[in-house]
Amino acid sequence: MNNAQWWREKRSWAVALTAAAGAVLLIIGLLRPEADEPQGWKRLDAALEEALIPVQQEMAGAGNEQGSKKISERLPDERKDDPGNATDAAGGGKAASAAAGGGSGDRPAGGPVWSGDGRLNINYATAEQLDELPGIGPAKAKAIVADRERNGLFQSVDDMQRVKGVGPKMLEKMRSAIVAEP
Repeated sequence: MNNAQWWREKRSWAVALTAAAGAVLLIIGLLRPEADEPQGWKRLDAALEEALIPVQQEMAGAGNEQGSKKISERLPDERKDDPGNATDAAGGGKAASAAAGGGSGDRPAGGPVWSGDGRLNINYATAEQLDELPGIGPAKAKAIVADRERNGLFQSVDDMQRVKGVGPKMLEKMRSAIVAEP
């Protein structure tokens, strides 16, 4: 046996052993029972499924009116008594909006629409409220809401420029009327 044949034979054995070891590890991984969950973690599968049963039944039994609503609009609002869920002095918050039949669902829950000094909070304003700002029409208001849903809350008023069509000039027109509060 010459030197080249010896190396070729060793290499084929190495490949075979590596493939066999990989197959054994794969089989062990597939047959091994699930690992324990990290401490403090709790599985939510069953609780989530149980919580969604009434919603699924409502969707199946309701007409087009309920079927067209977003699930988030039909789920119970556990933040009703939360002081962090403030409303404006005119009562234009989520509860008043829902009572007036204006539950548009394009406003994230959890924050006040109006700041203490009367400026509109762009992080929680609806498209209808944003439409009232200088230089903002219905299409731009919907684009702002869509950007907020896609990219998260605005960290500052200047972040409004990430919305297509909102530039420095437009931002200056409305800067005194808006605020970005978490």
